[in-house]
Amino acid sequence: MKTTDTAPQDKHGGYFTEKELLELEDRFVRQYYTGDKRHPVRTLLRLYKGYYRKLIVCSFCYLIKDSPSLLLPVVTAEIMDLVVGATTGAVALQQFWQRLAIYCGAMIGLFFLNIPFHYMYIHNRSIASRTVEAGLRGAVVKKLQRLTIRCTSAMRSGRIHSKIIRDVDSIHGLFDQLVDVTLSVVFNLAVLMTVIIVKGSWEMLLFYLLCVPVTVFISRRFTRRFSEKNRSFRKELEKTSSQVGDMVEMLPVTRAHALEDTEVERMNRRVGRLADRGLDLDHYIALFGSANWCTIQFFSLVCLAFTGIMAVLGRMTIGEMNLYTNYFARFLAIVNTVLGMIPNLAAGSEAIASVGEILGSADEERNEEKEAIGYLRGEYCFRHVVFGYEEDRPVLQGLDLHVAAGETIALVGESGSGKTTILNLVTGFYLPQSGSLTVDGSDIGTIDLDS
Repeated sequence: MKTTDTAPQDKHGGYFTEKELLELEDRFVRQYYTGDKRHPVRTLLRLYKGYYRKLIVCSFCYLIKDSPSLLLPVVTAEIMDLVVGATTGAVALQQFWQRLAIYCGAMIGLFFLNIPFHYMYIHNRSIASRTVEAGLRGAVVKKLQRLTIRCTSAMRSGRIHSKIIRDVDSIHGLFDQLVDVTLSVVFNLAVLMTVIIVKGSWEMLLFYLLCVPVTVFISRRFTRRFSEKNRSFRKELEKTSSQVGDMVEMLPVTRAHALEDTEVERMNRRVGRLADRGLDLDHYIALFGSANWCTIQFFSLVCLAFTGIMAVLGRMTIGEMNLYTNYFARFLAIVNTVLGMIPNLAAGSEAIASVGEILGSADEERNEEKEAIGYLRGEYCFRHVVFGYEEDRPVLQGLDLHVAAGETIALVGESGSGKTTILNLVTGFYLPQSGSLTVDGSDIGTIDLDS
C-alpha cells in the first residue's frame, strides 16, 4: 500500500489506522488517570471508551455462539424424560421419535452457528483490545519523550522496557479475560434464573444462592494478599530487568577490569531474590486454588444428594434432576472462573499501576513560558553548584567553573568524578540542587531547551 505525506494511511494490516492510534495516544497521555488510581477496573474501562459499540456486538455474538452449551442441559433433560416416558408407555413411540428429531436438529443448527459467530466475537473483541494495546504502547513512548531526564533515568531502561512490553500485554490479557468472564457469568446466570422461574423450583434457587456467601468470603480472604504479593513480585522483576540491562551495557567494562565473577555473584543475588518472590506468590496461588477446589467439590456432592432426594420425593423428574445438577455444575464453574480471576485481576491491576507510573507522572519538561535562545554563543558559568543523583550522595559539591564563549576545555578525572554529570548539567538534562548555572548569562532553569 502506498502512502503519502498529506494524509495518514493504514500501516497496520488493514485494521488500525495511524490517525486512530495517534488520537488514542493523545487521549491516554491526557486521561489515563482522572483521580481514581485505586480503581484499576475503572481505568481499564476508560481505556476502551469509544469501543463500547464493538463490545455490544461481542455480547450478541457470544450469546449466539454459546447458545448450544447454554441450552444443552435443557435439551438433555427433555430427552431423558422422553426416554423414561417411552419406556414406561407414557409417551407414544412416534411422538418420541418426532420430538427427538426436533431437539437434535435444533442443536445441530446451533452447533454450526458457533463457527461464524465465534469468529465475529473474537474479531470485534480483538480489534478493540489490539488497538488499545498499540495505542497504550505509543502513549507510553510519547510520554517518555516529555518526561525529564531525571525521571526517566530513575526508572532505568530495563524497567521501562518491562512496562512497555510486559505490563501492556498484561493489560490486554486482563481485558480479554474480563470480557469472556463477564459475558459467561451474565448469560449463564440469565439462563439459569429463567429455567428456575419457568420450572418454579424455588428450593434450587435458594440452594444455589447458598454458594454466594462462601464465594464472597474466599474472595475477600485472598484478594488483598494477592495484590500485595503481585506488587512485590512486579517490583522485583523490574529491578532485575533493569540490572540485566545495565549488565549488558557494561560487559566491555566488566571484562576489561576482570570483574566477571563479581558481576555473576551480583546477578545471582538479584535472580535469587526474584525467585523467592515468585515462589512466595506461587505458594499463595496454590493455597487459594486448593481452597477453591475443595469448596466446589463439596457443593457438587451436596447438590447431587439434594436433587436425588427431591427426585425420590417426587418433587422433580429424572430429567429435571439431571438439568439442575448440570446447571449447578455450570454455576460452580462460573464461581470457579470468578475466583480464578482474582490472581489475574491482581496481576493486571499491578500492570495498570505500573504503566500509570509513566502516563500519570507530572515530572515533564515545561518550556512554554521559558526564554527562547535564538543564537547560542556558548558561555557557561558554574557558581557553587551542588548536585547528586541521590540527595544524600552529592557528585558535585561547590563547583565553580567558567567557560568563555568559543573556549575549549578538557574534563579529566577517574570514573565517578563528575565528568558526565557536568555535561548533563550543561545540556540541561539535570538542574543544580543548589548554586547556579548560567548559559550566555541566563539561568539554565529559565531557558527553553527546545530552542
